[in-house]
Amino acid sequence: MIAVSYWIGALVPLFKIASSPQHSRVGAILERFGNIAILAVGTLVAAGAVVLWLLLGTVEAIFASAYGRLVLLKLALVAGLLTLAAINKLRLTPGVAAGDRAAVARLRRSIAGEMTLAAAILVVTAAFTTVVGPPELE
Repeated sequence: MIAVSYWIGALVPLFKIASSPQHSRVGAILERFGNIAILAVGTLVAAGAVVLWLLLGTVEAIFASAYGRLVLLKLALVAGLLTLAAINKLRLTPGVAAGDRAAVARLRRSIAGEMTLAAAILVVTAAFTTVVGPPELE
């Protein structure tokens, strides 16, 4: 939860500072955040895989249960979020650091997209943790 809170909680401040005229400083902040986020995301992916395996036990259970299908939806949303994060880190952050105004605008749109996906992930997570349960508990 700390890793999720770190990542999602940082999106609004990152969105706000992205348009600062101090491009090199903003680039350094974004770079540092990205380096820390890589560790947090790796931990989240590993923990999620272990929990998913413990709850479902088989690959078939992912497709055969409502819980599994909601997990697949969450994974698709997470993949989209990770794609935007990678674009931010690898393409847009260097552009912002170099003072590219177009990169600043694209970064802000990308971070807004990340916030939207994060909200959708939280809604889906709430659904599969309260409305449906793992197949063994249904």
